[in-house]
Amino acid sequence: MSCQRDAHPLRQVEDGGLGFCHDADRSLFVDREAHDGPLIVALDTNIVIDIHRHGRDLINDGAPAGSSQEAKEHGELVALGQLVELWFTRDIRFLPLARSLTDSRRPMSSAQLASRAAALDSIAASLAFQSGAWRWDWREATRLGFAANTTATVADIPGDADRELVNAAMQLGVDVFLTRDDRVLKADKRLHGINLWSPSTLLERLNNLAVTAFDGGIVRHVDCVYALGVPFGDTGKWAGLLEALNSPGE
Repeated sequence: MSCQRDAHPLRQVEDGGLGFCHDADRSLFVDREAHDGPLIVALDTNIVIDIHRHGRDLINDGAPAGSSQEAKEHGELVALGQLVELWFTRDIRFLPLARSLTDSRRPMSSAQLASRAAALDSIAASLAFQSGAWRWDWREATRLGFAANTTATVADIPGDADRELVNAAMQLGVDVFLTRDDRVLKADKRLHGINLWSPSTLLERLNNLAVTAFDGGIVRHVDCVYALGVPFGDTGKWAGLLEALNSPGE
């Protein structure tokens, strides 16, 4: 089996760290033509807010000291923190989406919009290095439609904003739409080509592949792009996400 590269700009194998062999779990990497590459994860607005609001606590114990989160929410924050820790060395690419800018139950002030935009910019900045001069512009990305031929429907997902976010993620051809919204999670099995998962579910799936900072999720094969050794992620990718982690919450 020879290695097939993916022409999708989001999937170019660069210096994002150790990626994954897609044959390790074809239910995670659904219908991917390439054999090797990064894990692409689009972020629901609630995940963007978690990163922005809880900051460095995500890479500590998963929730601020003395927080009053319910056990389930606390568990998801802990899982998100562990995913961020994996991201530091593994080629996992977090994608913020344009609809998250104005996704709110209440009208947002100009200051809140500016704060949300800054968080989206910071997360997007962590992807900028991965394809040379190419940049991830979350404001314009939806119109690119890398997977525009998808026939799946998002009609079963309640809420206009949720439908728009999941549809955008599907059009971009991501592997996982990461969310804590139970209403969205319930639609997971009804959509083909994308996984609608919570942080704890994605972490469990990676644990099942024995994924650690420098191992797991690899199936050695002819022309495997990771066969020559374990690439260490370019520390330049840390700057953007760390800026989001350090930002004051909304």
